[in-house]
Amino acid sequence: MPEFDETTKRVRKLLLDYMILSGRAPNVGRIMMELNLPKDDVMKSLRRLERGACIVMEPMTENIRMVHPFANITTPYEIEIEGERKWYAE
Repeated sequence: MPEFDETTKRVRKLLLDYMILSGRAPNVGRIMMELNLPKDDVMKSLRRLERGACIVMEPMTENIRMVHPFANITTPYEIEIEGERKWYAE
């Protein structure tokens, strides 16, 4: 994994925490609120994470499609624990 600045590391951790706990990635506004960051800093971090192959953004949007190894969209690859779907995989 590439080296990231502290802000980008915080954004990545938040994304992974949200995916693990809820099965969904937070939107940009939620990231801004949770980490008390301006939108510009959040977007720069998301672009760094995408260049580092940690996430995939929907083209031409601010929507997060994947937070590797989790998918923020429905896929045929379901991850279940004790018979309950928890996440989708890429």
